[in-house]
Amino acid sequence: KIVEKAVENNSKEIVIDTTTAKDTTSAEVKLLADTIQKIVDKTTADIVIKTDNAEVELDQAAIKEIAKTAPVGTSITLIVDKTKDIESAMHFELKIVTDAGIVKDFNGGKAIVKINLNKALNAIEKLIAVYIDDNGKYHKIGGEKNTDGTYSFTTAHFSEYAVMSEEEADKILKQQDEEYNAYLEKGVKNTTIKLTSTLGKGFIKLNWKKSLGYKVDYYEVYKSTKRYSGYGTEPYYETKQGGITGWYKNTKELKKGTRYYYKVRGVRDIAGETVYTQWSTKAWRLVK
Repeated sequence: KIVEKAVENNSKEIVIDTTTAKDTTSAEVKLLADTIQKIVDKTTADIVIKTDNAEVELDQAAIKEIAKTAPVGTSITLIVDKTKDIESAMHFELKIVTDAGIVKDFNGGKAIVKINLNKALNAIEKLIAVYIDDNGKYHKIGGEKNTDGTYSFTTAHFSEYAVMSEEEADKILKQQDEEYNAYLEKGVKNTTIKLTSTLGKGFIKLNWKKSLGYKVDYYEVYKSTKRYSGYGTEPYYETKQGGITGWYKNTKELKKGTRYYYKVRGVRDIAGETVYTQWSTKAWRLVK
């Protein structure tokens, strides 16, 4: 009947209202996969599902993606779960579940989510929505506070979301970035490099390979005629890019009978700070 009405009226939206007079924290709306497929095949309508905590509007592209994952004769369930409701933030987990599994990405489709704000958040002028990934990392996605006490944002996938003051979100993101940068810095500093060399006619070629895990922006090559000193504070050569492996062919400033020593380190810029890997093993060759 829903599909028949939508076709008859050339509807742009199909609204399913499941709101109650109760104070609920979770809602599950189950629809037949056959019905969803008919909506895709016979209409151009979006689906709007209203629950006590949020309103979710799925556009046609999102509906098509959901329909692909649900075999005929099965069901599709929308879950809106309010996981936290405090003065500074409201957290929600949004899910689309089919018999084939959870649909997370709408593959080009979109959903507009309208959250019913609590009194504390409704009193705050600047709010922001954030997406929380599987690693617990926050990502700003923007949104808009509405005059009816709701907050709307658009997303291309379902997962955990939160609406909070922009000031609080900025604090979390700053701390998050600082922790991540510290993690990267430690990893780069612990990165090791193995350096080897070969002697050719009129050149010494260096080859190196760094340990896996942390990228570098480029490498610095240092050169000396002494094993333990004389390398200076400025690199003899800088590569243009990083990579797991690298090489340098030294063809200048080589004298017969002189032994040359080399060492290499990787360089990476992390939040404006220059961070170095460990020095490579040393390599040396006697020019003949």
